[in-house]
This record gives sequence, structure tokens and C-alpha cells, in this order.
Amino acid sequence: GERVWYEVHDPMVLQSLLSLNWSGSEAKALKVFSTFKRMFTFGVTASPAFKIRNLIRDAMHSIAVGDMDINIFENVRKGYAATAEDSVIYWSMLAGGGAFSFGFLHDDPSAIRRILKRGVKEARILDTPKKARAFLGKGWDAYSEMGNRLENANRAALYMKRVGEVGHLQASFEARDLLNFSSHGNWVATQWLISSIGFLNARMQGMDKLGRSLDKKQRGRMLSVVGSLVLASVLYELSMGDDEEYKELPDWVRDTYWPIKIPGTKDWFYLPKPFEIGAITSVAQRFTQQFIDNSVNKKFFAKRTQEILTDQLAFDWRFQVFKPILEVATNYDKFR
Repeated sequence: GERVWYEVHDPMVLQSLLSLNWSGSEAKALKVFSTFKRMFTFGVTASPAFKIRNLIRDAMHSIAVGDMDINIFENVRKGYAATAEDSVIYWSMLAGGGAFSFGFLHDDPSAIRRILKRGVKEARILDTPKKARAFLGKGWDAYSEMGNRLENANRAALYMKRVGEVGHLQASFEARDLLNFSSHGNWVATQWLISSIGFLNARMQGMDKLGRSLDKKQRGRMLSVVGSLVLASVLYELSMGDDEEYKELPDWVRDTYWPIKIPGTKDWFYLPKPFEIGAITSVAQRFTQQFIDNSVNKKFFAKRTQEILTDQLAFDWRFQVFKPILEVATNYDKFR
């Protein structure tokens, strides 16, 4: 029970130790802001459509920034199978920090309290409304676990490929580092922003990972994947230049998806673009549009580029607590 002090001479080691748990601001205002942001992200990510789209985006993003097979379908198949509840690989990844359980929910003290409260056997006896709600909560937990498996499928595929080459700890780190939700920065301003703006931290971590993938080891693969997607997007834009139905699609659809017309119908299949790499392809498409569409100009290109940065990459200065109020007051949905 005695307090022990250690003198750490390496600033990076000290900062790493401090970052194992939240060491940021505990201001009451920040707690309010983060509550609204958490409600927003929870509502969005709970959608089955979001989970499927996010899996598609992750599959394309992961082969660019991770040393894994380029067959995205096989990666998802093998990875999803390896995240089953009885999978040794999955528990090894959890133990090594290579997998997430609903983001970094289990680092949240309030989430741990909820888990402990649910853990009593008497909760299985549905003799009160409270226990009935807890029973329904188990169905939600099962749905959330499926979401966890989708989120960790590509991480598991990378872990399985690399564990034999570099060992358990390094493979776990690389799997987590595909997109590390638990990183939150050390600068106070950054911590306030990512705690108050939905999905900003995920996009910052994605951009950081994309930038770090330009090192000598990963550069060739990353540029090959990004270059291929940019070239395919430019060719796609050229092929759709005379399609009036395509031109009538909302701008946000064309910037966040590759719309594919379903033969024999008037319907479209929207293939999701990965967030960071997709933003690059969207800018390339808008640039191509300048040469093939006389109805657009430089101002339109600048406006769409700005929208891609603020919407697709979540670089929007408005805190989530204020955003709905501002849009209702101005009667203007910025995204659409």
C-alpha cells in the first residue's frame, strides 16, 4: 500500500505509460460534448447497412496499409471465421491487443460498470421489468458481437498472415494498427476536438496510417493500391460522362460511392469508397469532370473538394452538440 515513485529518463517511455489510460481533460463541458458525440456515433454505427459498408471500406483500405493478401474477399472470409467466440486466434489477438471489442468500449469505466452489473445469475430470471430489459439487452449484445467480428475480420486476416513471420506481439500490433481507435493524441486541443466531433479521431488515425505507409517497406504496395483505385475511378468517370442519370445523382452519393447501374433496371448499386483513399479518388474524379463536363467550373471543383474534406474526412469544426441546432436554425443540411 505504499506509494512508490520511479524516475523515467526517456520521454517517449513516460508518455507511452501515461497513454495506457486516459490522461486528458476531465472538464465537465468536455463530458457533455463527448456524450453527444458518442450518441451520434452509436446511432450511426448501429445500422446494419453501416456495418456492411464499413467492412467493404476496411477491406480495400487494409490491403493498402497492411502487409496482407490482396484478395480482399479471402481476407474477409478467413478473418471473419477466425473471430468466432471459440477461436484461439481471436482470444490471442484480444490478449495481445490486436483486436477491438466495439471500439475501445472496455477502456471506458462506465462500460465496465455496466458489464459487471449484467454479470449476476439472477438477471436471467425475468421477474421484473428491469430484468426483462436486461434480457433484451443480451440480444443487442449478440448483434454487437457480430459487429465486432466484422470490424476485426481484416485484422484477424493480417494477424494470421504475420504471426508466423514476426511473432505474436508484433503481429498483434500490426493488426491493431490497421486503424487504432484507442489512439487519441497528447495535445489538449486535439483531445477536445476528437471527443466532440463524430468520427474525427477515426479519420485522423486513418490519415496518419496512410501517411506512415509511405515508408520504404509499405510504400510500393500503398501506391499500387491507391494508384489503381484512382486510375479505375478516372476511367469510371470518363465512361459515365454522357450518362444523364448518373449526372442527376446527388453530389454526396458520387463522392462517397461508386454508383453502378444494375442492368435491366433504373436502380443503382452503391459501392462504398474507403474513407481516406476514397477521398483521393473522389478528388481525382472531380478533377476529371472539369475536362468532360462543360456545366462545371473551378468554383464547383473547389466546393466539392471542401465538402470531401469536411464530410468524408470529418474535418468539420462544428461540435456534435451544436451541429443539429445550427442546421435546424438555418434550415440547411450541409451534407446533402
